[in-house]
Amino acid sequence: MLAVVGGFIGGLLWIDKNCFVSTPLVISVPKLDLYQQAQLTSQLLPLKNLIEGKSKKKRVKIKLSEEQTNWLVNRLLERERLDAQVKLTFDSGRARVRFTKKITDKKFLNILLSSSFTIENGDVQLGIDQLQIGDFIFPPTLLGQISYLLERYIDQQLSSKNPSVKIETLELKKDKIIIEAQKSESHLSKNQ
Repeated sequence: MLAVVGGFIGGLLWIDKNCFVSTPLVISVPKLDLYQQAQLTSQLLPLKNLIEGKSKKKRVKIKLSEEQTNWLVNRLLERERLDAQVKLTFDSGRARVRFTKKITDKKFLNILLSSSFTIENGDVQLGIDQLQIGDFIFPPTLLGQISYLLERYIDQQLSSKNPSVKIETLELKKDKIIIEAQKSESHLSKNQ
């Protein structure tokens, strides 16, 4: 029992030393003026209507710029009061993520991630090339297992959050993201 408690305390000390750092990542959050926000809202409206069952269409396709995506994600973080910022960068099937979260006034959680990411025919494909949390850089031998677990987590989240809509494709291109969603088969057969 003492060994388990000692291991647990040692693990917490290791996490505190290696995963939390004293300075946040510098992330510039994009600003959208009211016109750009209205434009983004109109771009997202078909997806919102599909999710809420208000759309006559069975499939929608939306394209968001990197700037719009970053503004939207940071707005969600702000709305949830998470005291965090993120910077997403896209390039033909690849994503880079810079994330920082304030834990205390002198402690921050910083995450750097580089990976390939797509959704094709509803299947999540993720391949992490680099992952760093705080000062700890994950060894390449673990990245395959972490990719698999993250793939399963994303897949589960997508199917459980709104089972009536399925993200059919998600494609990353230079400076933009393209998402195609459709009503799920089970939802379509109930409404016919």
